[in-house]
Amino acid sequence: MPDPSDDEKLLESMGYTQELARNMSGFSNFALSFSIICILTLYSAAFTVLVAGSAVFLYISYIMPVTAGLFAEGRTWTRKGPFDLGGFSRPMAVAATLGGAVLVFVGVQPPNEKVLYLALGLLVVMAVFWWGAGERRRFRGPPVI
Repeated sequence: MPDPSDDEKLLESMGYTQELARNMSGFSNFALSFSIICILTLYSAAFTVLVAGSAVFLYISYIMPVTAGLFAEGRTWTRKGPFDLGGFSRPMAVAATLGGAVLVFVGVQPPNEKVLYLALGLLVVMAVFWWGAGERRRFRGPPVI
């Protein structure tokens, strides 16, 4: 087996000094960690849940304002912007809401049932936060007749 000092002598004869840095910079550490996480995530069930969950929450984020507009149109929302569907506004809002609801329903069917658990869990967390963050002090209860 060759002597390790022979390597040092060879490098020195070529004009190099032996350096062995065993520390990683912050960026190198991040790059390595990120690469490992990406590889492990892309080939696991977590990636499927991540993709399906993103699509489902995108549909939900589309349904919410359309449905709110459907209920507010003509009541609190009387002045429309430059794009107005006229009499087709309500039927289109109903169709968009039903279509989005179908897409959400399909998105949480097996094998993506974990997305349903995630959505329900987030709904519970948001409701608890909403209630605990002040709604319980603001809401006095139903009127007493």
